[in-house]
Amino acid sequence: MLNIERKWLEAVPWQTVVNTNQGLCEKDSQPHAPSAKGYDAARKLWEEAAPRDLRLRQVLEMCREIHKLAPFQFFNGNTVAAVAKTFVEDMLQSLPPVQAQIARSTVSHYVVGVIKPRELEDVFAAFDGLWRHGGAAPPK
Repeated sequence: MLNIERKWLEAVPWQTVVNTNQGLCEKDSQPHAPSAKGYDAARKLWEEAAPRDLRLRQVLEMCREIHKLAPFQFFNGNTVAAVAKTFVEDMLQSLPPVQAQIARSTVSHYVVGVIKPRELEDVFAAFDGLWRHGGAAPPK
């Protein structure tokens, strides 16, 4: 699953990331504002990657890098995690609910730096096994 290649960012412009952050800020009564230090670099990274075919692994790594750049003043982790989860949502529809939630949590924890690449790979390898052995339909 991590090696599925497509134009992941084509349908998710940078403005979607900005809007996600704005919504999170409004929900918690915090001001939405770009950070002076990381916003431009994060936007550039996203926009340069948008037209390219990338593996899911590369997209999640890019989200992790954007989190490190801290493009916003508040809720960088929640913002990037929310966007990253949208990339896997369609693929998770064929998994049982508990496994799908484990995958979502794994993606979120990976992009914010809580877990390492090996843990991400191990979790998704387990789901690849489910797809191969008939426990769920394989992702496209």
